[in-house]
Amino acid sequence: NEGNLSLSAAAFQITQTNARSQNSDGTYSATGTVRVNGARAGAAGRINDKWQLFGAYTYLDATIIDGVAPGTQGKTPANTPQNSASLWAVYSITPQWEAGAGATYVGPRYANNTDLVSVPGYTRFDAMVAYHQPKYDLRLNLFNLANKMYWDALIPSDGGRAVPGSGFTAMLSLNYRF
Repeated sequence: NEGNLSLSAAAFQITQTNARSQNSDGTYSATGTVRVNGARAGAAGRINDKWQLFGAYTYLDATIIDGVAPGTQGKTPANTPQNSASLWAVYSITPQWEAGAGATYVGPRYANNTDLVSVPGYTRFDAMVAYHQPKYDLRLNLFNLANKMYWDALIPSDGGRAVPGSGFTAMLSLNYRF
């Protein structure tokens, strides 16, 4: 398994008709049109028998072609970053133990379809350690190691709202195989 590498790439155009659009009275209708031109590239594989790398980059050029609400035509749809990326490395310490760390980047995004409310981009660092046995796996994941404040969910209603992401979080999981 030394040196195995998988590369992927895609270019795409997606047109969504009947996209949910906010009416001037605050209700929603399925009448909008959104087009996204984008590209994605990824790599996954082994540098050698101990190291694995996983990475991906996505570019999105999203535009509201037709919307119900005034001032939305030509704007970027809510919660659509132009750039996002992730990179992870995992090291096999022994056949039973492995550890890994990675970063996730999400670019700036708008919280509404008129591009008036926005949140900055962020980079979040995570890590994990795992113990593998034939019948079970025990894994400790650590999320947001730097306890960085970032905006995770964006909600276009009410003019645009942002929900903060989780601070430093640890999750211990057990996967048992029968």
